Amino acid sequence: MARHWHRRQSGAGYSSPRRGKSGVLAPILILSLCVLGVFLLTHPDILRVPSGIVVPLPDQQPPTTQTSSVYEEIRVRYGNKYDGYESLIKRTASGGFDTRAADAAMAGQTLTVPVQTVQTQLTIETPARHVPDSSGYITGEIESYIFQYTNDERRINGVSVLLTNFCLNEIARAHSGDMAANGYFSHENLRGQDPSARAGSHGCPTQKPMGGGMTMIGIGENIGKMPTGNVVGLGHVSDTPQSVARAQVDSWMDSSGHRANILNPTYSYIGVGTAKDPYGYYISTQDFW
Repeated sequence: MARHWHRRQSGAGYSSPRRGKSGVLAPILILSLCVLGVFLLTHPDILRVPSGIVVPLPDQQPPTTQTSSVYEEIRVRYGNKYDGYESLIKRTASGGFDTRAADAAMAGQTLTVPVQTVQTQLTIETPARHVPDSSGYITGEIESYIFQYTNDERRINGVSVLLTNFCLNEIARAHSGDMAANGYFSHENLRGQDPSARAGSHGCPTQKPMGGGMTMIGIGENIGKMPTGNVVGLGHVSDTPQSVARAQVDSWMDSSGHRANILNPTYSYIGVGTAKDPYGYYISTQDFW
C-alpha cells in the first residue's frame, strides 16, 4: 500500500511574527489585486465558455450510442436479421441482448411499455393474481436463445428457419406469465381458451392457405417448465439464459410431439415467451403458425 506523507507545522516552530516582510508585501498584494480586478472588468469575455463547447456537469456523462463493436456482436449472433434496427436492441444485465423492441419495429408495431416490464403489462387473463417477474431481462434472453436453438434444430434437419412474429410473441409471453402467476401448466388457460382461441382473441392470424384448396386452421404450441440445478435426463442446468434455453429445447426435441412441432415444415413463424414462477421454474411457450 502506498503511504502518503503529510507535513504538519507545529506551533513550536514559530517565534514572533516577521513584521518587516509583511509590511512590504501587503501594499504590493493590494495593488496586484486592483490591477487584476480592472483587467477582468475590461475583458469580461475571458471567463466565458465558447458557445460551441459542451461542458458536462459533474454527475453527467456525454450521450453514448451503439458502437461498431456492438453492431458486430449483433451481426455474429443474429446474422443480418436486424440490419437497420440495431439501435433498438438493448444490452441486458448479463451481457446478452433483448430484441423485443426491434422485433416490434420490424413487425410495424410500437412497443409502448419498458422492456423489463413487458411481461407484466402483456398479461393476463386474471391480472389480480399476477406476480410481477423481476427477471425480465433474463427471461428475454432465454426467449432469444430458444428462438436461436429452435432454428438451429431446423437447419440441422433440413427445414427452413422460422421468422419471429410480434403477435405470436405476445400470446406466448402472456401464456407463460399466466401459468407462472396462477400456478397451472396447460395449453388451456383458466378461461378455457386453447392456443388457437388465445391467438384469435389477440388478433393473431390462425388460418394459412396451403395450396390445392387446403387451409391450415389454428396454431401449434409447445410449453415447458424448466428448473435449474441437477435435472433428471438433462444433467446440470445452470441459472443462465443459454443453459436454461438449451435444456428446454433439448427436452422438447426428446419428445416426439414437441419435436414434430419444432420441425414441422408447414410452419413459417414462431413466438416465444418465458416467465419465472415463484418457485424458480422457468416456464416457456412456443407458438407456431
